[in-house]
Amino acid sequence: MWKERLNMQKEFKIMNFSMFLFRISRFKLSHIHCTSWPDHSAPESAECVIAIHKMLLKNHIGRPIVVHCSAGIGRTCTFVGQSIQLMLERVLLRRNASPISIVRLMRRCRMGAIQASVQFVFMQLVLLELFCQVDPFCFTGSASRRVRLSRMA
Repeated sequence: MWKERLNMQKEFKIMNFSMFLFRISRFKLSHIHCTSWPDHSAPESAECVIAIHKMLLKNHIGRPIVVHCSAGIGRTCTFVGQSIQLMLERVLLRRNASPISIVRLMRRCRMGAIQASVQFVFMQLVLLELFCQVDPFCFTGSASRRVRLSRMA
């Protein structure tokens, strides 16, 4: 039995499902679809991806998370790379994690991770935005407004 609740946002859609097995066990599944992120590229703004990161941190602690795009290497690895770097820098090591080392780590596990240079740049842009929201000494204004991503193939 499926119960579906659809919540529409400007740049992403959230679908919440409750699944029942023989009316005994129940689990919840949330599907978040970032509609503003084109394949083989990056969104024009980091805001949507930051909103998803914050939503996951707030609502999905201790719950499994699955991230996927059409091929599972471009947008997926860009998002996962941001998460790995955030975890390494802010929680575990409290030191700088090289963006290149993050991509190398992901490519050992998933060949072709981060398909385009614009995705690599976007991965760093999202992290810059997140850190600037936390650090009062970071420059003011939105980094994504200051840095315009050109559509690189």
